[in-house]
Parts: sequence; C-alpha cells; structure tokens
Amino acid sequence: MPQGDLLIRYADAVLSGEGETIIQARDGLQAALGSEAVVDAAAVISMFQLNDRVADAIGIPLEERTAQARIEIGTVLGVAQLA
Repeated sequence: MPQGDLLIRYADAVLSGEGETIIQARDGLQAALGSEAVVDAAAVISMFQLNDRVADAIGIPLEERTAQARIEIGTVLGVAQLA
C-alpha cells in the first residue's frame, strides 16, 4: 500500500496516546497524502476502538495481553477494584 508505513506510524501513535508522537505522525501523513487521508485514517482507527467497545459490551472474551493491560491501567488509575 502506498505510504503504508505512514499509516501504521499514525495508528501506532494514536494508540500510544502520546500527544507529540501523534502530532508528528499526523503531520507526516498529511504532508504525504493530504488532509483527507488523515481524516480517513482517523475514522478507521475510531472504528476499531468502537468495535472493541461493542465486543466488550456483548461479552466477547479479551485476549490475555489486552486483559492484562486493562488491569494495569485500572491499577494506575485507581479503578481496578471497580471491575
């Protein structure tokens, strides 16, 4: 896929949650493919997040590493005991 490396970099940056990393990846994608590509990529990333939430809501089991990551995040945020 043309510029696939930039798309992967942007998706990884968004999932990292690191603001400066996201900005750099977004700007690189925009410079190479334009604003419409950034919007499309953001929409695809959002849909994957939505799919995760739907799967959670209907009780589809999580992969072990995802479950462990959620426990760790919950512990850091102080809400693990609410799960």
